[in-house]
Order: sequence, then C-alpha cells, then structure tokens
Amino acid sequence: MLEIVGIDLIDISSNLPFLVNMNVIFVGGISVAVPTLISPIGNLAEESRGVAVSLYAILCIGFFIFSCKNERKITPVNVSDKNL
Repeated sequence: MLEIVGIDLIDISSNLPFLVNMNVIFVGGISVAVPTLISPIGNLAEESRGVAVSLYAILCIGFFIFSCKNERKITPVNVSDKNL
C-alpha cells in the first residue's frame, strides 16, 4: 500500500526534494511488499519452495514486460486538424 501512495504522489509534484522522498517511500513499500508476497508462496510450496519462488519471479517479470509492451502510446494531436 505504501508503494501506491509513493508512486501517486510522485506524479503531482515537480519539487526535487519531494520527488526524492516519494521515491524513497515507493522503494520502501516495494521492499516490504515483495517478501510479504513471497513468504506465503514458499510456505504453500513446502518442499518445492525454490521452484515456486522462481516461477513466481518469472511470472512477475513476464507481467512487467507484457505491461510495458502494451502501454498505450499517447500521440500528439495536430491543432490545425479540422476533424477534431
């Protein structure tokens, strides 16, 4: 939850010290969230803990790559275009 607050507040300011502080909050939130998600996966997998955590990491990387590739591109609008 902390990472969501940090990344949302990064978007609303151009003040450098504020941006640095929000980045620290964002990274702190991620550093708390990742072990919190990996721990139950390791507990559920029992003996195959290493394989389960590796597959989870591969899925996370795959989702990240997929979301970056499918990011909607914003195209500039020509002001002189009559079809607006």
